[in-house]
Amino acid sequence: MTFRVYDNNKPADCFHHKVHESWNKSEFETLQDATEYAFFWLGVFAPPNDYEFKPNVPYPYSGYGDELVIREVTKV
Repeated sequence: MTFRVYDNNKPADCFHHKVHESWNKSEFETLQDATEYAFFWLGVFAPPNDYEFKPNVPYPYSGYGDELVIREVTKV
């Protein structure tokens, strides 16, 4: 099982950010790695550092209906 970060129901890496190559991967082997990516991805919209992302539980972040969620993904 792996963990993938989704922004508004799309894998976060589908947005093709050119900031840094690290943005090109939204699927991780551990929840901890996915959580670190989520915090960086959210930037100024990130929750406090002690916030604990839970798999499959959306985090609303903009006040305009945007959500980030880390989903458990079963590899085929």
